[in-house]
Amino acid sequence: MMIANIYEMEMETNLKSEIWQWPEIDLIHLYEVFVERKLHIYLTEKQKDDITNSSVLHNFEYLKETLFNKFEKCALVAILPPAVLQSLHDKKIEETIQQFLAKVQYNLGRTKEV
Repeated sequence: MMIANIYEMEMETNLKSEIWQWPEIDLIHLYEVFVERKLHIYLTEKQKDDITNSSVLHNFEYLKETLFNKFEKCALVAILPPAVLQSLHDKKIEETIQQFLAKVQYNLGRTKEV
């Protein structure tokens, strides 16, 4: 579902083009585009915000940066063993991210489209 959401617009462009090009699948790029699309949907459909408004764009960029930072920390907690996490400069990363991780897991259980 995530890949379909991300490459939906690119597929429409490729279908209209005479030259077919498969997009490269890069996990980081997939995540970034996925987050941007979900934030766009959240702001325009859920919040009914005008995405062309400069304050809304500022809010969009702030939310995107915040999510990227939190998910980066989640990835560290998920990938690195506890011994390595303890050796990191910010030794409280696991504690500070647990609340956010719990919210993500709760939302994954509530909806199919996260």
